[in-house]
Amino acid sequence: MTDSLNLLLIEDVEDDALLVLRELRRGGFHPVWQRVETLEELQAMLGQKKWDLVISDYRLPKFNAPNALKVVRTYHQSLPFILVSGTIGEVLAVEMMKAGANDYVMKDNLKRLPEAVRRELRDAQFRLEHQQAELLLKKSEQRFRTLFESTPMIAVQGYDRHRQVIYWNEASERLYGYTRAEVLGRKLEDLIIPPEMCTTVIDAVNQWLTTGEPIPAGELNLVRKDGSIVPVYSSHIMLTNTEGEPEMYCVDLDLSAQQSARRERQQAEQELGESEERYRLLAENTNDLVCLHNPDGRYTYVSPSCEMLLGYHYQEMVGQHPYDFLHPEDLQLVQESHNNALNQTPISVTYRIRHKSGNYIWFETLSKPIKDAQGEVLKLQTTSRDITERIEAQQRLRYDALHDGLTGLPNRSLLTERLELAINRSRRFADYQYAVLFLDLDRFKVINDSLGHLVGDHLLTLIAQKLTTHIRDIDLVARLGGDEFVILLENVAGIEKAIQVTERILEDMQTPLYINETEVVISTSVGIVLGTPNYQQPSILIRDADIAMYRAKAEGRGSYKVFDVEMHTQAVNRLTLETDLRKALERGEFFICYQPIFDIVNFDNRQNSIELGINPTPETCLVGFEALVRWQHPTRGIVSPEKFIPIAEETGLIVPIDQWVFRTVCQQLVAWQAEFPACALKMSINLSAQDLAQSSFLTEIDRVLAVTKISGAAITLEITESMLIENISKTIRLLRQLKERQIQISIDDFGTGYSSLNYLHRLPADNLKIDRSFVGQMQQGNRNYQVVSTIIALSNQLGLAVVAEGIETKQQLQWLRELGCEFGQGYLFSEPMNHKMVETILGNKLVPIGSQASY
Repeated sequence: MTDSLNLLLIEDVEDDALLVLRELRRGGFHPVWQRVETLEELQAMLGQKKWDLVISDYRLPKFNAPNALKVVRTYHQSLPFILVSGTIGEVLAVEMMKAGANDYVMKDNLKRLPEAVRRELRDAQFRLEHQQAELLLKKSEQRFRTLFESTPMIAVQGYDRHRQVIYWNEASERLYGYTRAEVLGRKLEDLIIPPEMCTTVIDAVNQWLTTGEPIPAGELNLVRKDGSIVPVYSSHIMLTNTEGEPEMYCVDLDLSAQQSARRERQQAEQELGESEERYRLLAENTNDLVCLHNPDGRYTYVSPSCEMLLGYHYQEMVGQHPYDFLHPEDLQLVQESHNNALNQTPISVTYRIRHKSGNYIWFETLSKPIKDAQGEVLKLQTTSRDITERIEAQQRLRYDALHDGLTGLPNRSLLTERLELAINRSRRFADYQYAVLFLDLDRFKVINDSLGHLVGDHLLTLIAQKLTTHIRDIDLVARLGGDEFVILLENVAGIEKAIQVTERILEDMQTPLYINETEVVISTSVGIVLGTPNYQQPSILIRDADIAMYRAKAEGRGSYKVFDVEMHTQAVNRLTLETDLRKALERGEFFICYQPIFDIVNFDNRQNSIELGINPTPETCLVGFEALVRWQHPTRGIVSPEKFIPIAEETGLIVPIDQWVFRTVCQQLVAWQAEFPACALKMSINLSAQDLAQSSFLTEIDRVLAVTKISGAAITLEITESMLIENISKTIRLLRQLKERQIQISIDDFGTGYSSLNYLHRLPADNLKIDRSFVGQMQQGNRNYQVVSTIIALSNQLGLAVVAEGIETKQQLQWLRELGCEFGQGYLFSEPMNHKMVETILGNKLVPIGSQASY
């Protein structure tokens, strides 16, 4: 838990200011601060808002601490003023204290600053409360002096828990007209309380008994025996008798009576004696530790509650010195509190004291001086309360606020603090270097989804333990969330050292982990940033390391990349492209190109025609087109699908884009079927894994088919192998539902993704598409040739048609026909064409050979 702090900082060196703020944050404060350097800035800030504290350097170029103190005291007499300097000696520091400074801290010992601030804030609060109390006391004394001079009578009544009278003094008899014999055993509300106040009084007494909330003192109009009204000033106290029963005593002063000063004093002295005795009984029965001390600090009285709180019998502590029981680190703090109380400036102090068992507990103690008639301090009274649970809760909250709940590693907040310090050191010391490593686990989502979140959490914990073994005590491993980790390497000897650490981590990650007897192998991608003085914000460091990590992940998992400025430029360009992509659909910047798909078997008798440039007719050779989306950017021109499709998939924009493509292609196919009825064309349309995951996927398909009135048999949907691995059972069910609509299914890029052989026979597929990477590198007898041959043979066994992509040469076409491939597409026939060129070749009954009117 952090304490809010409105801080006015008088300092000309920014780094020193940051060090002060860092120590305050480490001490549990959340400073809201303003830094000033001149007299004019100080006066302006003091007049603008209310400040909790002023911290000042001693020497500034145009200003110094003594002048600053005078200005502060002119505006706020009691505002705490702490001197923080690394240049002045004890003599100047003492002079500042004499001039009114509250404390001083040397810059080489800033760890003392948070407690000094906390102490001065408590002192300021106490001084404020003390001033308010003195003001109230003066008013009260003046009122009571007037009352005493007018000889009021002090009436005291006692009541049991049922509000029945158990004590009624003579003053009460004179004030209210009832004798003691008349009232004993009768209830309060039946005697002196006006009818309209009865319910309120009964509720207030019951609430005091049940919740401990006392009835406040105040002026009341009560009723005498004869029915007349008597104004009194009534105060109340709740005591416990020897049987443990609560008793409420009311002390009433007659505000209407006139008595002599002598009888007032006598009555007051009598009541004071009774009050002292009853307060002694309260001290004996309280749960707090109440003690009296000689001026040297030794105990002269210790309340019996010490045995419950500290384990000691009170006689074991009387005569002992409190300092013998204190934690060594808190000794100076308590000594200062003792001296302040002797100087009649009591404060509350929090410290650790040793229990008889040897453990330390936390105490909060308020010290007050007890003075004689001449104002000299005779004794000190301390009231202490056990606040161990509160302190431990605060410590737990602070730990939780700075650490990850799953792995126990530091979290983003603590990492940010450490990065701020590293940035400041880098700017102050030329020989200091640091590095930041951003790690992201590869394919963690697959493991998390397949093995369950409990296994995923266990895996993250094991990874955290692995990472901590590769760093030194001065370094830091933090978890940002999910499967992202950041390592801060302090004081490294150049980028080579950071790379060595990274390579050891990557090597260690290759070792399998065993979770619930399940072997798990996971790799990580790492981005590295070498810190330089140019970095000023932790978020920029993390951003650049993140960019480098994504570059490593894109170029091959289980690797690392070192950040350079070009990476950031590319990331900005990518972000700009993503922003433009979000607007492209609504602006109508997308269009469709169509690449013809041919029946290459029917080219057997037309080889000579191809060589002569004579086009076979589309009715016999052209079986359809693959629809390919293109983006006409208003300033970039044509944006390659390789650039914008991955961005669309990452952002989820691929779904509305694919829906637009499906709707547009169906509308175009309807138009061509009407215009060229002799051409029984089919249209192949690519799908994304995100399309299949949409609950409305089939509904949208049905809607478009119904609106366009096109048969599902004219549509082929292409899905990649990698889409199948996500949820094979669900995918098979979905594909079967598509087959029910007569839509054909084509497995795209077959052989490049995960092996599909173990489930291929289960898929309701119609076609396999051989990826262009195999076709383009075919040489008779080489590995790619064998892969193509195997795919075609497998397809024949499963009754699937084969479509070869990327056919660019006549030799490739000949080999594919020899192997039994049925269909093909590629630049040998045509590049993708716009719809007008398609209509031209269909209208002229031509088959495009080679590059014609391409996009």
